[in-house]
Amino acid sequence: MVVGFDLDGVIFKPVLPFYGLIKKFNLDFLVYKLRRITSIKNTFYHSIKINRSVAQILKQLESYHKIVIISGHSEKYREEVRNCLLKNGISFDALLLRPDKSDYFNFKLKKVIETKCDFYIDDRKDLVNYLQRRLNGICRIIYYKNSSSLTELNLLIT
Repeated sequence: MVVGFDLDGVIFKPVLPFYGLIKKFNLDFLVYKLRRITSIKNTFYHSIKINRSVAQILKQLESYHKIVIISGHSEKYREEVRNCLLKNGISFDALLLRPDKSDYFNFKLKKVIETKCDFYIDDRKDLVNYLQRRLNGICRIIYYKNSSSLTELNLLIT
C-alpha cells in the first residue's frame, strides 16, 4: 500500500499561529515573503513541531507500506525539509516538493497519480475536494482535521 501525506497541518504542526487562515484564503505568498527575512529563514525548519499522532501512524506504516510525502514546499528547500523530517524521526520513501511557480493543486494531483497512492492525507478542504473530483476513487483522499481523521487509515494498519 502507498500512503501519501501532506506536510503543513498534517505531519508538521503549523509554525505560525495564523497559518490556517493563510491556507484557507490562499495567502501562501505571505509565508514565502516571511521566510525571505534572514532571521526567520535561518530558524524556520528548526522551529517546526511534529504532529505526534501522525508520527505514530507513520511509524506503524514504515515497515510494511510505502510512505510518500507530497508537499507544496518549494523544491529549493529540499535539504531543510529532509533534515527536519529525519531529525524528528520521520521515515519516508519519497519526498516530493513543488517546483517553483508550478500550480499547487495540479502538482499534488500529478504526484498522487504518479506514485499510485492508495491513500492521501491533506488538511486543505479545497484541495481534498479537488482531488476527490479528479481522481474518481482511484485513491482514497482523507481530509485531516485532527487525529480522529485518521481512524480509517488506523483500522487498515492495526
